Amino acid sequence: CDAAHLVPHSKGDRYIETYTQRRSRDPAGNDIVHRIDDVRNGILLNSITHSSIGKDVAFLVTPNFAMTTADVNPTTPPTEKRCITHLFVPDDPEALGDRTLRSGHLFRTPDTADEWPPNILFDAVYASAVLHHFAPRTMRDTLKQWRSNYYLRGITSAAQASYQAIIDERGTKAERKNEQNQVRANKASHADDDCLDYFDCLMILPYINVPPDEQEAIWRKAEAKRAERERSGLEDKVVGWAKKVANAFP
Repeated sequence: CDAAHLVPHSKGDRYIETYTQRRSRDPAGNDIVHRIDDVRNGILLNSITHSSIGKDVAFLVTPNFAMTTADVNPTTPPTEKRCITHLFVPDDPEALGDRTLRSGHLFRTPDTADEWPPNILFDAVYASAVLHHFAPRTMRDTLKQWRSNYYLRGITSAAQASYQAIIDERGTKAERKNEQNQVRANKASHADDDCLDYFDCLMILPYINVPPDEQEAIWRKAEAKRAERERSGLEDKVVGWAKKVANAFP
């Protein structure tokens, strides 16, 4: 088996953190994933299925925000938790790595969900496969236009440039180098102009109709909140450390 990332490794930490923060459904934030290599961004798959995930293969977790398990199988209790394999190319059973397996096969899940991917990541993979197979031509053309200006070809808009300036100012040299490597890897993996990365499309969709100046305001506000959370966390650590030192030397 392969250890397969649901959100590709080339996307990096900031990408998966932003994606899960924006789509979190847990008031406590337990479905937010901060690191791309977090165990909750991975599942074990055979190598063939690994190469098809998010394109021809996805997993439908039920119940979810839109449907119950009974909507898929009327003989099943509505609240029974299931993870169902969906093959988007039914005439290609090889995509599941075993010709005896078919679309609708139940994906084996652990008894506890502590280290299991949150539903929003399975939803992302499923949405990626849906866009890959069913996105209309007009939508594809719009997303390609945004891609050329917004993400895959580098930062070209004024709003994105300002956002990157904020990141550069506060990031350490090592962090910047890591992010640059991840961006280069992501570009290399999607060098074909006709290739759409549907994870990027999912990130772009909420912003397509937002004017650039409003985008800049949104990004600056989000980054300010993030910086404040980090500052507060550092202050708590320093205070805790100072108390320990004071107790150690009465």
